[in-house]
Amino acid sequence: MQLAAVVLGAFRRAASTAPLVGCVANEVDAVVGGVVGDEDFVTAVVAEFHPDRTVAVVKCGHPPPVKVSARWRSAGPAWVGTVNYDRP
Repeated sequence: MQLAAVVLGAFRRAASTAPLVGCVANEVDAVVGGVVGDEDFVTAVVAEFHPDRTVAVVKCGHPPPVKVSARWRSAGPAWVGTVNYDRP
């Protein structure tokens, strides 16, 4: 629980001052890197929603996303990039 508090605190500070989602992730990484032990790990996904209805995503410590079929079987790697979240 203590590590989670460090991560959230670092995120809140970085999100209020960093200009880009990648900068937020870098600042959080710098803080967390100074406090984690050999057995600790943190994974996170940081997303930034833009006015043009796209989303920038930075994944930190996560394996690559995978598509899953209706039968819960891997359907290969998922597409990664900027996503327009405006549904037709």
